[in-house]
Parts: sequence; structure tokens; C-alpha cells
Amino acid sequence: MWTCKKCGEQIEDQFDSCWKCSGAANEAEKIKPQRLKWYDFLLAAMMSYTLPWLVVFLDYLSKSDGWRRSRTILYYHIGKGDLWIALLLPAAITFLVLCPFLKYRTASWLVYILAGICWLALIW
Repeated sequence: MWTCKKCGEQIEDQFDSCWKCSGAANEAEKIKPQRLKWYDFLLAAMMSYTLPWLVVFLDYLSKSDGWRRSRTILYYHIGKGDLWIALLLPAAITFLVLCPFLKYRTASWLVYILAGICWLALIW
């Protein structure tokens, strides 16, 4: 798609001129959609996995006597040493929610913050 500089009409790439004002394609700016790179998904995966860890850490800091007052399922995984496996499910859910918003930088950060608030509300 390209946009005509004269009238602002959106024209498909197959046409050389604007149907509305006869503006030429070489006068127009080409609009190219942003393509995601592999590192965008890697960064989203790392952010999605660190978010549950951050929430668990904040939960630990908020309790005066630590894990003994915690009533969440995460409490049961602390002693076993498999907490990193238990946090894979929230990380996967966060990643799947975050993926559609990766093209939009501001929206992806907003979704990341909202996901953190949701996980924090579920743990408390």
C-alpha cells in the first residue's frame, strides 16, 4: 500500500497513480508494515519468564514472615526446588497474551505491566 501525497488516499501497490487525483506513485511514500525479528520473540519470552519471578519476589517481600504466610500454590514448590518449572505456566500464558502486541512497542509494554498486575493480584 502507498499513500498519495496530494490527497492522502490509500492505493494498492499494483496501481501507478491515484484514482482520485491522478497523483503518481513516485511522488508517494511507500508504507511498509513492520516485520518482527527473531529477537523480538526472544525478548518477549525472556520478559514473560521474568515477570512471574518478579511477582513471586514482590509477594515474598510483602509478607512479614516470608513464605509461611503465603497461601498460594507457589508456596508448595519453594521447598521442592522446582519453582522454576512451576513458573513456566504463568510465563507461557504471559507470552501468548503479549505476542499479538509485539508490533506496537508502547502497547506491548502496557500489556506486560497489566499482566504483572494480574499475576500479582492472583498471588496475593
